[in-house]
Amino acid sequence: MRFGKIVCVSVVLTILSTSTVHAAKFSDLNGVSWAQDAINFMAENEYIGGYPDGTFKPQQVITRAELVTIINKMNRFDKFSEIAFKDVEKHNWYYNEIRKSVFSGAITGFPDGTFKPNAPVTREQIAVIIDNLYKFENKTDRFDIEDIIDISNWAKESVEKVVSNGIMTGYEDKTFRGKQNITRAEAIVVLNKVFSVFGSLNTEITIEETKPTPSPIINPIGSGNDGPDVLQPIENREELESVLSGLEDYVLPKLTTTLQRDAANIVMDSISKYLSNPSYDFDSDVASAKILVSQMTNDEQLAFENAITSSIPISELNTLNQKFRLINY
Repeated sequence: MRFGKIVCVSVVLTILSTSTVHAAKFSDLNGVSWAQDAINFMAENEYIGGYPDGTFKPQQVITRAELVTIINKMNRFDKFSEIAFKDVEKHNWYYNEIRKSVFSGAITGFPDGTFKPNAPVTREQIAVIIDNLYKFENKTDRFDIEDIIDISNWAKESVEKVVSNGIMTGYEDKTFRGKQNITRAEAIVVLNKVFSVFGSLNTEITIEETKPTPSPIINPIGSGNDGPDVLQPIENREELESVLSGLEDYVLPKLTTTLQRDAANIVMDSISKYLSNPSYDFDSDVASAKILVSQMTNDEQLAFENAITSSIPISELNTLNQKFRLINY
């Protein structure tokens, strides 16, 4: 187990705290600050690219060919299917990317024999595509979308799954707007959330290759096991004990919603288990906490942030994160 994972729970504690946003890789991300870190992380790991003029065009719609290309890169898909789409030819830049995507089962063509590579992707379409790959569990008790009747029948189940798992969210009016085209920025945030939980689907490549070092982003990327577990001493026991005490005594009493309390309880339980057993692997706990945070409203997230930053000395969290380089303040 990577030694840095010893305090990966601290990422959950600080993903909402005040931090310095990474310098934008592209020149046109100022208008999408909510997606900036996700876009930069994906670009740094070569899952996405921009345009020759240094822009990303975050508000531009994403096409079917662009989307499958990103998914292929994220998962290191390298096997091909034979295809015979009327509108896809061998000289097209996306020819092999579509072949890979069809092989993976992420996407199919249309009944008329076309693929429509340059067509924009809708919100319900991306829900189906990622559900085809990741097979989400349907947690209907967490589903609160009021325009489900407007979702296409072939997409309803997938929309329910991605929303109930916190991978996609609705709007403030509780609508999902499934037939609305999704932008490049929105699509990257969705894929980033998926990767934060699942990493790469290509099991034929080592996990070390497919799961880069986590980036301190709003929708954080999960770390992975990069070798055999090695028991390490808890060099930061006092800091962790102090953080745990602060959460129990000062943070938890300030939390007023179920999502806030559940996320805090997951973190506290994980720290306790680790302090009792240094070999405890809390990857699933971290993933669960991330999903709960992603389901919070903006007001809930702000309150969660304030409860943490006003109750736990920033020096303690800063010491841990500087030591393991998990987040920059």
